[in-house]
Parts: sequence; C-alpha cells; structure tokens
Amino acid sequence: MQDNEEIRDRLRSTLGEIPTALLPLIERHQDNLRLLVETLNRAGHPPDVVRESVRDLMAAHENDILAALDGMESK
Repeated sequence: MQDNEEIRDRLRSTLGEIPTALLPLIERHQDNLRLLVETLNRAGHPPDVVRESVRDLMAAHENDILAALDGMESK
C-alpha cells in the first residue's frame, strides 16, 4: 500500500494543494482504510466483501470530508 505522503502528493498533483486543516482527517481516513483492507484480507474474506466494505467506509469518509470543507467555507 502507498504511504500517506505518496497519496498526499498524488492528490496535490490532481487537485491542487490540500488545505492543511484537512490533512489530519484525510490521514486518519487513509489509516482506517488501510487497516480495514489488511484486516479483511488476513481474515480471508473474498475480494467482493473487501470492495463492498471499502465502498461503505469511503461513503462515510466522503461525508466527513464534505462536512469539514463546509465548516471551512463558513468561517
């Protein structure tokens, strides 16, 4: 898996600079995703279960990140 710095660099190259206030949230979500995938793989879950679990967690992450962005815009 890619480390947080590599992912952050790829996001910057695609999206521009990531607001500093969002970095801890994004890094926490990356760590949660990494742990989820590693745990499910170690437990022997099939790829479709891993994908579905990642999709569900990404939806939750999307809500968190959008809420954080909304909070930044209202300041």
